[in-house]
Amino acid sequence: MATMERHWGQWSCKVSVSEMTVFEVPSNDIVITNVSLGAELRGDARSTLFIHHRTQMPAPGTEKKSVFAAVACLTPGKVECAAIHIILNRREQIGLGVKGDNDIYLFGHYTSYNKVAPSYTESSSEVYSGQGSSASAGPSRYPLDPNQTSMKRKRGNDNADGGILDNEAKRAHR
Repeated sequence: MATMERHWGQWSCKVSVSEMTVFEVPSNDIVITNVSLGAELRGDARSTLFIHHRTQMPAPGTEKKSVFAAVACLTPGKVECAAIHIILNRREQIGLGVKGDNDIYLFGHYTSYNKVAPSYTESSSEVYSGQGSSASAGPSRYPLDPNQTSMKRKRGNDNADGGILDNEAKRAHR
């Protein structure tokens, strides 16, 4: 069975006032996790972030249609940032816009999954029969679980902690 290897990278975008930022999501999904106002504010009025996209699953017998939805409302001196969780699917065309006085900055990460062929050795090719202790079965290989709490990153992207990302530790620093 092939396993899945997950790669992460930081992603950010500035959405300017009164301009529609249109882009096609590249070959990786983008997960937006934070929206915030910039360091320089131009007024006290709220700024609203809008997203414009096409429906993925239209009603039977209808065409895909465009959807324009408010994602977050930020107000200087009150609510200047918000944690969100929006996944932009790869190869999807997205439009982002701001109505109000201030630019809005988005931050998140991209995620990609690649199938990796299993590497079998004499000890790892043994199959655990369910009898005896699991220690005698040799190393086990499982597909990557999206809810897994740690993972190994690709070489060259290692963190100072040796490349192990711990999601619980990351949540503690948010």
